Amino acid sequence: MRFIYSRHARRRMRQRGITESMVEQVLAAPDMLVEGETADEYTGFVDGDLLRLYLARGTEPRLVITLYPLNR
Repeated sequence: MRFIYSRHARRRMRQRGITESMVEQVLAAPDMLVEGETADEYTGFVDGDLLRLYLARGTEPRLVITLYPLNR
């Protein structure tokens, strides 16, 4: 899957210490995927951290809208 990051997502990554590698790991093998009408929610564990990502639907490449850790 090809994807790009919104400015908001990049800012949150810097603030929360989330790397591109972590995002790629969740997208490659999510523990949970919820398909929504306008965005899909990916959730997965990376190095003991549970991350949630939201990707816009209908874009190519897919747009990472926002992301955050769930257990920090």
